[in-house]
Amino acid sequence: KMGFEGYTAITQSLGQHPHLKDFWLEKFCLEGHSKAVTCVSWSPDCTKLASGSTGEKDGEYFGELFVWDSLSGAKLMELNGHSNTVLSVSWSPDGTKLASASGDKTVKIWNAL
Repeated sequence: KMGFEGYTAITQSLGQHPHLKDFWLEKFCLEGHSKAVTCVSWSPDCTKLASGSTGEKDGEYFGELFVWDSLSGAKLMELNGHSNTVLSVSWSPDGTKLASASGDKTVKIWNAL
């Protein structure tokens, strides 16, 4: 017998927020990005999710990078420092660091504890 019970998928549409879905039933809508989400990545232990986007405030654009609790949907961290869209995000194998690449031509390494 095959089934998808217990599996979680990340979906993203043209909207602004990544959605966690359990067996295709929406679990959370992670809200907080000011523009379209461009990348997402699970932590190695699947307890956190990182998401990146373009941010906008008062006509100024910058990169947004958030870390979410995948069990509750709570925003755990907001990592500021990119001056352009966050294009890619990846966790270190031990889950303690997060790498982000941006349209500002930088890669930043963050402590993600």
